[in-house]
Amino acid sequence: MVKTQEPPEGLYFKANVISKKTADDALEYVSQFPSYFTKVRASSKGPNTRATFGYQPYCERKIPVPKLSVELMALYQEAVDGIPEFRESAQPQSCTVNVYPAKTGVGAHKDPPVHRDCVVGVTLHLDPKTPSIMQFAKDNYTYDQPTPHGSVYIMTGPCYSDWTHARKKNAKQGGDVYSFTFRSPNE
Repeated sequence: MVKTQEPPEGLYFKANVISKKTADDALEYVSQFPSYFTKVRASSKGPNTRATFGYQPYCERKIPVPKLSVELMALYQEAVDGIPEFRESAQPQSCTVNVYPAKTGVGAHKDPPVHRDCVVGVTLHLDPKTPSIMQFAKDNYTYDQPTPHGSVYIMTGPCYSDWTHARKKNAKQGGDVYSFTFRSPNE
């Protein structure tokens, strides 16, 4: 694989976008639902967990889905306001929160076509000194995007449809990484 210095077309990124209050409010809101966080897949052996808040018609859940709250929408709004070159076309209908404990990540994947081709992601770290890295790959190229605490990435167009994305394993011991991913169904 060849590392490229050029981000994929359709990737927007900015560090230090999310304020401490907005981050704290979002983390406090999702912490009210500890039993809702489950393994990413039933067959998963790793410690990563996730919960989805809001409307996702294609997800079957055994317990009611918590709403897309004021706290989560404030996080979303601060994220998109922090990247003025991005023009949102629709408000999100759901937010998936993935929790990656220290020294974990998630392998390369593409989101299923049930989602619109626009994803707004916010990365929050319980230990802000331990940044994480998202890696994008296409053909023989990779692009590494550090995602420190309070950073925002937006995947649209070719970045969303043509590149895989992964969250690399953190090399250092540190706090959990919370990844808030805002989406809308492709209806």
